[in-house]
Amino acid sequence: MLDANTIASFFVPQTHIIGVKPFCKGLINSSWIIHCDKDWNPGKIFLQRMNRHVFKHPEHIIENLQVLHAHIASLPEPKANARTLLFPDLIPTLAGTHFHIDETGEYWRAFQYMQDTQTLDYIQTPLQAREIGYVVGRFHALLCDIDLDQLTTTLPDFHITPNYLKAFDLTYRQSQHSQSSTELQKCLVLIEQFRDCADRLELARQSNHLPTRLIHGDPKRDNILFDKHAQQAISLIDLDTMQPGLIHYDIGDCLRSCCGTVIDREKQFSEMQFDLEIFEPLLDSYLQQTQKFIQPIEYNWFYDAILLIPFELGLRFLTDYLNGNIYFKIDHPQQNLQKALQQFTLVADIESRKGFIQSTIQQLKSKYTNANQATEENHFLPR
Repeated sequence: MLDANTIASFFVPQTHIIGVKPFCKGLINSSWIIHCDKDWNPGKIFLQRMNRHVFKHPEHIIENLQVLHAHIASLPEPKANARTLLFPDLIPTLAGTHFHIDETGEYWRAFQYMQDTQTLDYIQTPLQAREIGYVVGRFHALLCDIDLDQLTTTLPDFHITPNYLKAFDLTYRQSQHSQSSTELQKCLVLIEQFRDCADRLELARQSNHLPTRLIHGDPKRDNILFDKHAQQAISLIDLDTMQPGLIHYDIGDCLRSCCGTVIDREKQFSEMQFDLEIFEPLLDSYLQQTQKFIQPIEYNWFYDAILLIPFELGLRFLTDYLNGNIYFKIDHPQQNLQKALQQFTLVADIESRKGFIQSTIQQLKSKYTNANQATEENHFLPR
């Protein structure tokens, strides 16, 4: 496999490359930043080697991105001074293709580097929460009417929680791990406590209560870019898992990553809790953007989505731990077990706050369904 410095020259002439530096964030793909001289535009390019162990057909990801950009280009021009959601452009190779395949079959691609942006390590204020709710909601609103038939499923069975539970059960039965680990035992107890929730969203989909739409698939805090100067969220990145699915998975995952806080960051195996002061403004801001197409019945599964996604992620972390840490990148052998326990304790904390969460959801449902009804009624008033 060629190194990143060599691959960079397929996207930028070697004479314009100043350097190629690793970008260490991200659990799946490997990434670098290409620094170019002043005569090459753009001055920075984001280079990635796509993980073929996870994505069996990387070309489908590129095809989906092209469909997305075509759809966005077809929308009416935004009004003057209106906020817009930015999508990083694919940078073609010097040969004019959207990706490069090296001699070992690895897929490489490049994106426009988003200058003067940052991600947030923690959500500290309600205003930051509202910004994240805006971006995820705007993403869903812009793409709510995209033709799903043009899109390919890039990660089959992704967010199908019952399948993750089956995979865990099989892996655990076959694993050689001792049950003497206190952390593993805690995980097993919590899995048994909440395993009945695993199929709630899929049963709702199968019963036609929840429609299939385009989802991001991974709208966690780390994938939302903020303008460094305006402190506004401006982009939702990492679109590899963008595919047809339930927007409830996106809602649950976004709230999990933003509201889930580690109680004691000094402890290796620390529990997590659900921050209610971040939850309400984030969901409220999200619904401001999506109220026109989310149906009243869909609110009935919001709580299930909030509970389900950390449970699912805990299953994925623990299954990978039992399999020898082959899927997620890790810093130490116990990290996936540590992350699994955190997610399962977050599930337990969410359940302990069920009354408040459900009450908030019902208040927001009344707020936005009544607002829509009033808008529709006013539309038919005599002029």
